[in-house]
Amino acid sequence: MTKVFVDADVILDLFVARKPFHQEALRFFSRLKAAEAGFTSPLIVANVHYVLSRIRNGRYALERVRALRKLLSIVSVTEQTLDAATAAAGRDFEDAIQYQCARESGMQLLVTRNTRHFPTGPLAVCSPSEYLAAAAP
Repeated sequence: MTKVFVDADVILDLFVARKPFHQEALRFFSRLKAAEAGFTSPLIVANVHYVLSRIRNGRYALERVRALRKLLSIVSVTEQTLDAATAAAGRDFEDAIQYQCARESGMQLLVTRNTRHFPTGPLAVCSPSEYLAAAAP
């Protein structure tokens, strides 16, 4: 089983039905749920809640967070995660936190639509379409 860390943009594609990414997000989460291999961080959950509450409302945001918990497991963000992200921060500090969080949690893959925001290194980073193409039967 490949442990997959999911970034906020992919989650929002699913919950906001963002075009043209929504259908791909549906396929991605279907595949991920079947494999029971999806993870994310509490920071991403909080960010998703915030965005959804602004786009729709707080009730909708909480409903989606509950649904998200059925799709993904949550990994920890520690002091070491933040220290490593601070040392490695490039374009986007939040993305550096997510990358370090995924590495420290033993993920094999980080899935995001913003692949250029993440470093090349020991943790593979790909888009949902790349994940689906690689996982195709």
